Amino acid sequence: ILKEKKKISAIAIGAPSTLDKERKTVISTPNIPHFNNIRLVERLENVLGIPTFIERDVSMIFQRDMVFNNLSDKGVVIACYIGTGIGNVICIDGKMLTGKNGAAGELGHIPITSNKEQCGCGNIGCAECFAGGKHLEKIVQENFPNLFIKKVFTEQNEHPKIKQFIDNIAKTIAAEINILDPDKIILGGGVLAMADFPRKYLEECIYEHVRKPYPAKSLEFIYSKDADMNGVIGAGIYAHKKLN
Repeated sequence: ILKEKKKISAIAIGAPSTLDKERKTVISTPNIPHFNNIRLVERLENVLGIPTFIERDVSMIFQRDMVFNNLSDKGVVIACYIGTGIGNVICIDGKMLTGKNGAAGELGHIPITSNKEQCGCGNIGCAECFAGGKHLEKIVQENFPNLFIKKVFTEQNEHPKIKQFIDNIAKTIAAEINILDPDKIILGGGVLAMADFPRKYLEECIYEHVRKPYPAKSLEFIYSKDADMNGVIGAGIYAHKKLN
């Protein structure tokens, strides 16, 4: 069966990278060797001859989550995606915050003074070293060596190390909530999508660490539905917005 041919209007790419402010160049990608200092947009547009857009991968997932949850462009929305590390998006009145150098929203790289581990970014003591998926793997290997990691929340939710891990995530998210007082808080990522992840306990811990009475009294959490195509769908939404 011949499928109807469609004209491709643009390409949108989500990269697990730090990008320049103009969103033209990949500056650095800690978890992909040699994927640094690449003028990706220029190279692809020269070869393919169509508009090309790049953003951080978490920003593409965020685009999908905003549309699928019918969230307003007005106000402040933050998103925290806990996966291998910590993905973060800050959106103010419909515009994602990029910062002076394009590197805004690096919540996972807030330094924690009691943490002496080296992060993939090269710094010592980043938040994601104790509140990301890599740290969860370390906890499982050291404390439950015979346990399949996907079952850790099902079988070990009450273990002190797991409860501390959840609290570490909460402290990281609470720090941003206290700074921005957001209208909505999107939570997601592979760790939070694992079987029996204790959402209620995470929310309780976040509440414990945010300032009282506000923003504590008005926290609104929305959970991202984890799926392989989320970033692809979000990239399509992003490209459509850029073209229009």
